[in-house]
Amino acid sequence: MSIFNNHFKNIEERLDDLIKRLTLEEKIYLMPTNQRGIERLGINEYVIGGEAAHGLAWLGKATSFPQPIGLSSTWNTKLMNRIGETIGKEARVYYQKLNKKKGLTLWAPTVDLLRDPRWGRTEEGYGEDPLLTSMLARSFVEGMQGNHQFYKRALSTLKHYMGNNNEKNRLVSSSNIDNRNKYEYYIKPFKEVIKNYGAFSIMPAYNSVNGLPCIIDPEMKDIIKQSWGLEGYIVSDAGDMKMLVDSHKYCSSYAEAVSLVIKSGVDSINDEAELVVTSIKEALQLNLLEESDLDRAIKNVFRGRIQLGEFDPDHLNPYSSIPEEYLCCEENNLLSLEAARESIVLLKNTINSLPLNTNLLKSVAVVGPLSNVLYRDWYSGDFSYKVTPLQGIINRAGSAIDVNFHNGNDYIAIKSKKTGKYLSVNQTTGEITVSGEQITDNEIFEYCDWGWNKKTIKSVLNDKYVTFQKEISATAEEAFGWFVREVFSTIDLQNGVSIKTWNNKSLSVIDDKVKCKESHEESNDLNEVFELEVIVNGENEAMRVANQSDTVIVIVGNNPLINGKEDEDRPGLELPESQLNLIKNMYNINKNVVVCIVGSYPFTITEVDNLVPSILYTSHGSQELGNALAEVLFGDYSPAGRLSMTWYRNLEGLTDIFDYDIINGGRTYLYYKNQVLYPFGHGLTYTKFTYSDLTVKNTDDVNVVVCFDITNTGLKVSDEVVQVYVRCNSNKLKRPLKELMAFEKVNLNPSENRKIEFSIPISKLAYWNVREQRYSVEEAVYTFSIGSSSEDIRLEQDIKIMGNDKPSRSLKTKTKAENYDYAFNVLLSKSSSGEQVVYTESEQSWLLFNDVTLDEGTSLELYVNSYLKDLAIEVREGGVQGALLDRKEVIKIGEWHSVNLDISCLIKDRKSTNLCIKFSKGVYIDWIKMN
Repeated sequence: MSIFNNHFKNIEERLDDLIKRLTLEEKIYLMPTNQRGIERLGINEYVIGGEAAHGLAWLGKATSFPQPIGLSSTWNTKLMNRIGETIGKEARVYYQKLNKKKGLTLWAPTVDLLRDPRWGRTEEGYGEDPLLTSMLARSFVEGMQGNHQFYKRALSTLKHYMGNNNEKNRLVSSSNIDNRNKYEYYIKPFKEVIKNYGAFSIMPAYNSVNGLPCIIDPEMKDIIKQSWGLEGYIVSDAGDMKMLVDSHKYCSSYAEAVSLVIKSGVDSINDEAELVVTSIKEALQLNLLEESDLDRAIKNVFRGRIQLGEFDPDHLNPYSSIPEEYLCCEENNLLSLEAARESIVLLKNTINSLPLNTNLLKSVAVVGPLSNVLYRDWYSGDFSYKVTPLQGIINRAGSAIDVNFHNGNDYIAIKSKKTGKYLSVNQTTGEITVSGEQITDNEIFEYCDWGWNKKTIKSVLNDKYVTFQKEISATAEEAFGWFVREVFSTIDLQNGVSIKTWNNKSLSVIDDKVKCKESHEESNDLNEVFELEVIVNGENEAMRVANQSDTVIVIVGNNPLINGKEDEDRPGLELPESQLNLIKNMYNINKNVVVCIVGSYPFTITEVDNLVPSILYTSHGSQELGNALAEVLFGDYSPAGRLSMTWYRNLEGLTDIFDYDIINGGRTYLYYKNQVLYPFGHGLTYTKFTYSDLTVKNTDDVNVVVCFDITNTGLKVSDEVVQVYVRCNSNKLKRPLKELMAFEKVNLNPSENRKIEFSIPISKLAYWNVREQRYSVEEAVYTFSIGSSSEDIRLEQDIKIMGNDKPSRSLKTKTKAENYDYAFNVLLSKSSSGEQVVYTESEQSWLLFNDVTLDEGTSLELYVNSYLKDLAIEVREGGVQGALLDRKEVIKIGEWHSVNLDISCLIKDRKSTNLCIKFSKGVYIDWIKMN
C-alpha cells in the first residue's frame, strides 16, 4: 500500500507521497475543477463544485429551504447548523448516486455583505451586518462539514472574496475599497468563518478591487492562507481565468493569466478544462510557472478529497453511508417547514388584525400574482413537492372558512392586426400558430406584469409558459434559465402593441407562424402589430372576491428570475405598479387587508405601509412556504423573524451602487442617518416582551459582561430575538451609529422570565487603525444598547473602556498614502504585488492625516507620479480650507519621483496638527514622509 493510500499516515505525508507519484502531465490535468481520473493510482475523476445556497441545486430533487436572505431573517444559529447538516447529508446521497465523481465540494454559503438592496444577487446573502452574517455562515458551515476530528461530511466554499455587490459590469468593474472599509466591514465574515470556524475553501469574486482582479490578488496567499490559515483550497469562479484576458484585459494571453492565477493562490481553476490544460502547458514552457506551483495547489485540493474519505475504508468515515432514503425524507421536510416559519417577518400589525380570528372569520380572499405559485431561483434545486400560499391557507382554513381566490392577473387573447386571427396553442405540441378564428382555451393566456415592462404569458390550455427559442411556443414549465426566454415586453403603438422577446426581437406574423426579427421601437409593418384583448380583467375579479370575503390576503413580490438576479441588478426597489394598484383596490373594497410580500430582497413600500394594517415578509425558496405562511396568518405560530437588511423609505440618501465606501457614503444601518421604513433587526410578534435590570461590567479588561432580564408579558408563547448594540462616543474618527455585538433567539412562555448574559470580548470594539495597520480599541465611553431591533432600544448603559491606540501619528518613516485618516474623491490602485497607491479622476481631491507629531522635520516628502502636465500638489494645515503651507509643481511625467513641500512654518510648540494634501486628476501618490 502506498503512503498516499495509508490512512494510518499523517495527511501531509500522504500528500507528499501523492505528489512524488504524479507525473507532470497528470498534475496538469488535476488543475481544472473537472479533474481527470488517474487509474494507476486509484484516483477517480472528480468535479470540484456544486451549488448549495439553500439546498442542493442542479443535481435533481432535494430538500429546499428558504433563500439565504430568508434564512438570515431567522437569526437562529442552531437552525442554520441543522440546515447545513441536512444539505451535507443529502450531498452524501448524491455523491454515492454519482459514483463518487461529484457532489461533496459545495459552493456555499455566500458571505458577501449586502450593503445595497439594489444588488441583483441580494437573495444569496445573509444581510448587511458582519456579525450576523458571520454567525449564521459559521453555523451553516459547521453543520455542512461535520464535527469529526478528521473526516468532513462535505466541504464548504465561501463566496465571493470580495467587494462583490453589483451585477452591472461585474466582469470589468472595480470596487474602490479603502483599508477601514475593508477591515471593518467587507472581509470580516470571511475572516471569522475561515480563521475561527474552519470553512475549507473560498472563491474569489469576478470583479476587481482597487483595479486588481480578485482572482489574482496576492491577499489570497498573504491573508487568506497565511494569516487566516485556510485549511483547504481556493477555487475560481466559472470562466474567471479566461476573463483576465477577455474581460478585464489585464493579461495578454491565457498562459500569462493562468500563471498569475496559480501563483496568487488559486488551487482549482473553474474554466473549460482543455483551455486550463493548454494554458498551463504553455506557461510551463515559457517559465511563467514551475512544477512546484502545481504541487502546492494539488496538495490543497487533495487535502480535501482525503478528508472526505475518498481514499480510506468506508468504515472509518462516519459520513460514508447515508441511505438514499434520507433524500427528501419527512425529517427534512419538517425542517424546511421550521425554517420557513422562522424566516417570516411581521413588518406591521397596527390594529392586531393578525392573527386572523377564526372564531369570527367566515371567508377569506386570497389574491395576488404570488398567491398560488412557488418560484425557484437560479441556485434552487428541484422541489420534491411544493405548497403554495393558497394551498397552505386552504389546508389550514378547513371547511369552516370559505377561501375565495383570484391571482389578479388578466387573461387575454392576442390578435394579429395583419390577419385578424388569434395566437392559438396546439394542445399536443404547444406550438403557437396564428390560426384562431374564435376565442377558446387554445387562444387564452394568463398575462402577468412584473413591472419595468417585463411580462410573462402562460397558456390556459396546457398551463405552460410561452417561451422563445427559434420560434415561440407554450412549452416551458417555468420562467427559468440563465437567459429567461419566457420574458416579454410590449411597446404601445397607435394601432396596437408590438411584442418584444427577452433579447429584444420583435414578434412578427409570417403566414400562420410567429417569427422574430430585429427590433424597431415603432413599426408600420402590420405583421408586427398585435391587439391584446382582455377576456378576464384580473383586477375586477380580485375586487369581486375581496368584496365577498371578510378578510383579504394579498400576496405580492417578485419573480426571482425577473428584474434582479445574477448578471442583472434591480431596476428599482418598489413593487411593480400593477401590484401596488392591486393592493390599493383591495383596500378600497375591504379594509381588512393583510399584505404578504414574497421576495428576494427589501422593497420600498412606504405607500403600502401608510395604507394597510398588517404586512408580512418572507423569501422564496422553501417547499413549505404555504404551510408556514398559513400557520402565521392563523396564529398557530407567533412570527419572530427579524430583518437582516434595512428597508428604506426611498432611494434618498443611498449613494450610487458602485460606491463601496459605507463609512463616508452613509450606508447600511451602521452609518445611514435618514429615517428608514423598517430598521435592521426589525420584526414584530403576537405577544409582548419587557426588558429590565441591565448591568454592563468590565471586570477583567478582556470582556464586557452584559446581563439583563426579559419577560414575556403577553398571552402567547413566542420567540424573541434579543439584540445587543454598541456605540463609541468619541469624535476622534467616524464610527458606526451603532453596531451589533451579540444576539440570541429565546423562546418564552407567557409570564416566563429569563436572565440573559453575553460576554463580549473588548477586542470586538476595535476599529482598523490605519496609522498602526492593526485593529485597535479606542479609549472612550461606549454605550451598550439592548433591544428588539436596531431602533427599538429598551435598555442602555454607558461604560468607559481603556484603549490601546496611540493619540498621535508619526510621519518620520515612510507612510503609505492609502493609510489616510480621511479622504475626498480618492481612488486606490493596486498592483499584482499587492502594493497600493492613491490617485483621483477628479479635479479636486484631498487626503487628511490627523494628529501628526510636529517635532520631526521641516519638509514633507511625497513620492508621486503623473501622467498629465502642469499639475501641482499642495499641503495645508488643519484641513482642506486650512492655511496653505506650500505648493509644488509635479515636474516629471510618467516616472515615480519625490516632491518636497516646505512645512517649516508650522508652529512647533504644539504636540500635533492635521495635514491636508490636495491634488487633482493625473497625480498618483505612493507614500509620504516628514524630513
